[in-house]
Amino acid sequence: MIKLGLSGRIIETGGPSYQMSTIDFIARAAQAGYQGVELRSGQLHDETPDEEVSSIAGALSANSVACTFANCRSEATPEGLDAVRRMAEIARALASPFLRMSCTDIVWMQQACDIAAEYEVRVVVQIHTNTPLETVEGAIRVAAQVDRPNFGLTYEPANFVLASRDYGQEALEQLGEKLFNVSLQNLKPVEETSGDGIIVHQGRGFTRCMPDDPEGVNFAQVFAALKAVDYSGFATLIEPISPVMDNWELAETYLRLLKPLC
Repeated sequence: MIKLGLSGRIIETGGPSYQMSTIDFIARAAQAGYQGVELRSGQLHDETPDEEVSSIAGALSANSVACTFANCRSEATPEGLDAVRRMAEIARALASPFLRMSCTDIVWMQQACDIAAEYEVRVVVQIHTNTPLETVEGAIRVAAQVDRPNFGLTYEPANFVLASRDYGQEALEQLGEKLFNVSLQNLKPVEETSGDGIIVHQGRGFTRCMPDDPEGVNFAQVFAALKAVDYSGFATLIEPISPVMDNWELAETYLRLLKPLC
């Protein structure tokens, strides 16, 4: 059965600022009914002291919530590998299976994966616009170049919408064993290419929308496709703070609509 997680992005107010503490976020996500949380780089990073890591681990355990993945925002430098090691250590302490990273250098990513493997942690990179992993074909190509068993891909269908690509079962089947985890948000195409809340990609405009918007991501199709390829991990909601409704109301709306699909 697919489990639902909630990203700290939903309380992110800009930069490293959040509407509440990480401990309170974990408790609030659990209260809403989520089974996991993504901890953002402003909530958890390579300079987070051991005492705080222990407190976070305690909060996860007390609330029966998993850390679906942590973020490692290190540069592709030798110093960046030190940050990878520390984040892999933290991920293991939190029983988090994944570090989410960006892939800008293949050799460096191989080294990062090797370090993460020492801690039994896997590395995921999101299929994302404006990167070498914008398409399924590009993502598979990068995964083949990295060539590490603990390197895999995060499927996020809204980025497929941006790239005008199919996000259904065929795409998931192409990802095969490199489909490691799933993130969710919602976007729909609009005629406008400028203005508040408008995202422009390849000359086309998009905006955020509610989870049941018929012009947005078809989540019933997404979950049916995930089940068809036997995916049973977390699907983590990565919506930002909403400009039109309370963010916890948004989180609970998504949960209410997505839970029956799991």
